[in-house]
Amino acid sequence: MTVVELWCEENGIDRESYAEYYVIREALDNLIEFAMRGIILYVERKPVAMTLGSEISPVCFDVNFEKALTAYDGSYAVINNEFAKRLTAYTYINREEDMGLMGLRRSKLSYSPIRLDYKYTLKLK
Repeated sequence: MTVVELWCEENGIDRESYAEYYVIREALDNLIEFAMRGIILYVERKPVAMTLGSEISPVCFDVNFEKALTAYDGSYAVINNEFAKRLTAYTYINREEDMGLMGLRRSKLSYSPIRLDYKYTLKLK
């Protein structure tokens, strides 16, 4: 949670009103029950990045959360790369949606994804 707290500070986000903060806390509190795995990146004993995810199927792993302090240049790339190195049992890694954020979209496209799924909204008539 230290990385998430520092990330909130770095981005000027009030963690008390930031819903994802509580979702990540719930995931960490129930790590074993939710069968989640993750890693933390340290620089000089300071946690500067974290990632956490879960298996979707025997061939696909889903990265649910990823936070990194941008004050440490390349921290997102390093945490992503290091986590992927540990997921050798999986053929695919689902990086989830980019939420329409161009920087995130560029980053995710730089990994040359095999497939992009598009999100739709359905409404009952």
